[in-house]
Amino acid sequence: MGNGNGREYTLRCLECGGEFGGQWRIRCYCGGILEIWRDLSGLDGERLRRLFEQRLLIERGTIYASGVWRYKELIAPELPEKVLTSRGGEHGTVFLTGLYSLCRL
Repeated sequence: MGNGNGREYTLRCLECGGEFGGQWRIRCYCGGILEIWRDLSGLDGERLRRLFEQRLLIERGTIYASGVWRYKELIAPELPEKVLTSRGGEHGTVFLTGLYSLCRL
């Protein structure tokens, strides 16, 4: 599945192995949770390590201090910052706001 910025990904169901392309979904038709699979081979690992470390040390109080969104470039680089939110707490539960508008990205 393409996202318009040259990065390809596939959504795969953890329960039945089903794959989805062309649209963002949270759950499979079977009710299973979907995983995002991407080819990360073209990324600059050293640059990303520095960025993630910087976010950990400097960006407290921002969305990037989240345990999940700190790694946004690996998880969902195509998502604009305005749709990211995180509920505070030790487990860093993540939410996507405006999920249905993401289909238009």
